[in-house]
Parts: sequence; C-alpha cells; structure tokens
Amino acid sequence: LSSEPSIGATILLAAMSGSVSGLGNGYLDYTDDIEDSLAALLVAGALTGALAGLLGTFIVGALYYSIGKWIGGKGTLWDVYHGLAWTRLPAITCVIPLTSLVVLAYAGHVGTMFILPSMLVYLAVLVWSLVISVPGMAEAHQFSSWRSLATWLLCGLFLTIVVFAVVFAVF
Repeated sequence: LSSEPSIGATILLAAMSGSVSGLGNGYLDYTDDIEDSLAALLVAGALTGALAGLLGTFIVGALYYSIGKWIGGKGTLWDVYHGLAWTRLPAITCVIPLTSLVVLAYAGHVGTMFILPSMLVYLAVLVWSLVISVPGMAEAHQFSSWRSLATWLLCGLFLTIVVFAVVFAVF
C-alpha cells in the first residue's frame, strides 16, 4: 500500500460493506414478511450487516494474513485489513440502489420481479470485488498476484472445511 490508510477508514469500509449485504438480505426477507416496518428493516439490516462486515473482515483478514505469511508474504496484519476493506469499495456502491429497492418495495411500487435482477447485479459486484482483491492483497503482502490467488484459494478451502465440520457437528 503506497500510503497508509487510516484505521478508522478501514473500519468504516468494513462496516459499510457488511451493511450493503445486510440491506440486500433485508430486502429478500422483506419480500417474504410484509408486516415488517421499513424503518426496522433498514436499521436491522444495516446494523447486523455492519457487525457481520466487521467480523468477516477481521476473521478473513487474519486468516489471509496467516496463510499469506506462511507462503512468504511480508505485509502486516493491518496492511491486509486495509487492503481487504478497500477492495470492498465496489460492493459499497450498491448501498443506494439496494436501499432504493427496499423503499420502493415497501411502498408497493416494486414487486418481487426485481429480486433476480438485483441479486445478479449484486453478484456481479461481489465477483468484481473478489477480482480486484487478488492484486490488492498481493500489494498488501508484497508478493505476486499468483501467490495472492493461491492464498485466496487456500483461505476458501480452509473456510469450506470449517463450515462443513460445523454443519456435520450440528446435524
């Protein structure tokens, strides 16, 4: 990272990226349960999403840092956190359209026909965030994009194993 971003900006970006996801999930929940109020839906989606965004950024960041160090990365934990939060900036740009969809759906102007297109747009933005995160994390760890991609794949494999272990342990 050529200039050191502030810790506050990193935390804000992590929380905002989670809020986007929370608002998107709130929109999907809203279409299933019409009795929720719009204010409660927006506040709950934004707050729970922000908390999930912070936890997700710090857990995935710590995992990425550890695996990156294991394969020769030189970045610090905060370099990885900064890089991870800043690569989620495209997802944050979805806040206005997603919030607009929630408001329009609540007012009855938009039906469930907009669920699939909005999910596809959000999916495209998430894929783009992942694509730019590979060189972003390569910069944070000061190694090649190929090593960064390998680190992402190892993180994904580790998280998949953990999720399956938890699911099989619970059920």
